[in-house]
Amino acid sequence: MKKSEFIAVSAMTEPGTISWFQKHSKFPHYGERGVNTGISLMNLTRMRLQNFEDLIFKVRKNYEHLRPAGSGDQFLQNILYSFHPGKLVTSRDKNMAIKNVLKFAEFVSLFPCDWNLRPLHCNCKNDAPCACASAIQNGVAVIHATKSAFTNNVRLPLFRSIFNIFTGVSTKLSPVVYIKSLRTTYDRL
Repeated sequence: MKKSEFIAVSAMTEPGTISWFQKHSKFPHYGERGVNTGISLMNLTRMRLQNFEDLIFKVRKNYEHLRPAGSGDQFLQNILYSFHPGKLVTSRDKNMAIKNVLKFAEFVSLFPCDWNLRPLHCNCKNDAPCACASAIQNGVAVIHATKSAFTNNVRLPLFRSIFNIFTGVSTKLSPVVYIKSLRTTYDRL
């Protein structure tokens, strides 16, 4: 992370696909596709230094009228981060010498979709690019099932299988035995 960044999140969709923000949003959002804040790595010290609480409450006050039902913090964070993409502006000091000044601190560090694999990556329509390329290359680091993804056997069999693996193994086992049991259950699928 750069010194000004205090949160790491993933983009809402992969490059070349259309996100909800691009289709429906009536409010500003981070980057071209918006960010998904469901899995967030936060540096709380840096958030305090940037007065995150004050900033987010200002965003809420100014944009509450545009808030979609059920949108929660992701709505507010996308607006805030849209104003902080790390814009470098040129200015002059009192001697008219040119100096570069960082107008807005860059708050967001984006991580790839393998650190926030969601049903969206596995449920493609209209010949849209279908997968998280970094998950195919590196494997999945974090899976983020939203809504009924873990329990919907028809629409998302991959997520249902993962759910079955974890519910079929006791959490009371030692870590080594637990991991072996997960692997055994996985191998049976």
